[in-house]
Amino acid sequence: EPLFRSAGVGQAINSQTAVARDEIFITSKVGGGPLGYNETLAQFQEILKQMNVTYVDLLLIHWPGPLPLRSSDPKCRLLTANGRECRQSSWLAMEAIFKSGGAKAIGVSNFEQNHVQDILDLKGSLPAVNQFEYHPYWHEDDLVEFCQKHSIAVNSYAPLGTPDWGPEFHHWNSTILELPLIKAIAAKHSKSPAQVIQRWAWHKQIVLNPRTWNDAHMIENLNIFDFELSADERAQISAMPKPASPKVCPDPHAIPYGVQ
Repeated sequence: EPLFRSAGVGQAINSQTAVARDEIFITSKVGGGPLGYNETLAQFQEILKQMNVTYVDLLLIHWPGPLPLRSSDPKCRLLTANGRECRQSSWLAMEAIFKSGGAKAIGVSNFEQNHVQDILDLKGSLPAVNQFEYHPYWHEDDLVEFCQKHSIAVNSYAPLGTPDWGPEFHHWNSTILELPLIKAIAAKHSKSPAQVIQRWAWHKQIVLNPRTWNDAHMIENLNIFDFELSADERAQISAMPKPASPKVCPDPHAIPYGVQ
């Protein structure tokens, strides 16, 4: 099954005529089911079916390790899977999708350096994008530099640290938006804390995925290009003390079942 809300996205796209398909950028992911060559192809076909489209603009592999689900691919079977071989087999399917025109670009998500290196070792198509968690509490700058060195765009999810999830989820004393340093820098530039955090990441050439249902926040998130943070301000944000559990989402450094 597709990982995210493919049917709802498709309904939204196909229920309107004001915006042409080629003016809409669709990103989707495989990985809601088991990884593997045939599984990747099958999940992608289900995405197209649910969305009622003929192609997506960007297709990602959601997670670098085999999920605890049965796969027909011997390189991806539960417990006996070799993580490297499974990633490579799944990536070969992604390349086939790309070459067929089903996806205009292909990439990965939550891949650490060793996971990306497995793809590079195939000496085929490079991932266009690596999407992973990145915010002032969790910023893997060595991974950013590695991806950019290989011309792989870095895409940050949870760039604001998911402030709407609350302390009961990530056990932080305060959200990143409430930190005194962030609020002080925001006041200095007459910007919001969210805009400061996003500008901090944008200075590192990171593409941002801020998530909101709020129209005002959507506009605010787009208005981060009319100011700059000083090198000292950026360094202060990067050096902020981190909570005991700085990461919001699961850590792919230790993907399940001992496969890496």
